[in-house]
Amino acid sequence: MNRPENASRETGDPTSGFTVASYNVLANAYLVRRRYRNSPPELLEPSRRIAALVEHLCALGADLMCLQEVEPASFRAIDARLSALGYVGRLVPKGQARPDGCASFVNTTTLDLIADGRHEYEDGGEGRASSGHIAQFLLLGHHGRRLGIANTHLKWDSPALPAQHRYGPRQMRELLAQRERQAPHCDAWLVCGDFNAPPASAVTQLLAAASLHDAHAGVSPAATCNPNGRTETIDFIFHGSTLAAEPRALPPIADDTPLPGPGQPSDHVAVVARFAWCDESDVDRRP
Repeated sequence: MNRPENASRETGDPTSGFTVASYNVLANAYLVRRRYRNSPPELLEPSRRIAALVEHLCALGADLMCLQEVEPASFRAIDARLSALGYVGRLVPKGQARPDGCASFVNTTTLDLIADGRHEYEDGGEGRASSGHIAQFLLLGHHGRRLGIANTHLKWDSPALPAQHRYGPRQMRELLAQRERQAPHCDAWLVCGDFNAPPASAVTQLLAAASLHDAHAGVSPAATCNPNGRTETIDFIFHGSTLAAEPRALPPIADDTPLPGPGQPSDHVAVVARFAWCDESDVDRRP
């Protein structure tokens, strides 16, 4: 992992919390207008949409923003605004010459960015090319504790694809196996992103088996997007048992809600939760 200079903070109140957002911001390269017939055409214009996206991110007010489908131009626009507010940003590109990647923005008044890294999934072979999809890893400091972050956008799998050939579970297994190498000896982990898989899936089962919990489990309404006129829940923040989550209510989405639309500059909505450290007596072991 890459380690910035002067990445340290004096120990403070360990009970103070932090807010995290996970958000697929929709790469302009993937914006095919015929897929967004419910969206006002003017809201799909790239320059206007990026400007709206920057304002939307500022309004979220999260201490950590884990973003997917971020293009270099979008990153520069977001970084220019957030850096003036005390954030430091990191963008890691996908492989296979894809136009986008994952980006994270850290509020340095709340969290310390100690190190960051990139992992490209080794998911080729068996007659198929590598997807180029990635996981972005961060090691953060928060009042003397070490917080590991994984930000990812898993590849979509057709429901007709046999389980043994699906990308998503294979990618998630790789991500979970990379945690200790990318950010060792953490007091807690967060795994954020667009998983392209519903709450009851092989992907989320892998996270549950790793003692990670969905921050929005049981929250209603729970939809995070509505591709092809059908609501779905595929964006998540999972956390370890040393953290307690207070999820922020998701904006209501119907099958015909325009996304992008007024007040929502992407075809996904942001998933946001506030986290606080649990007392040691409240947890059996680290995640």
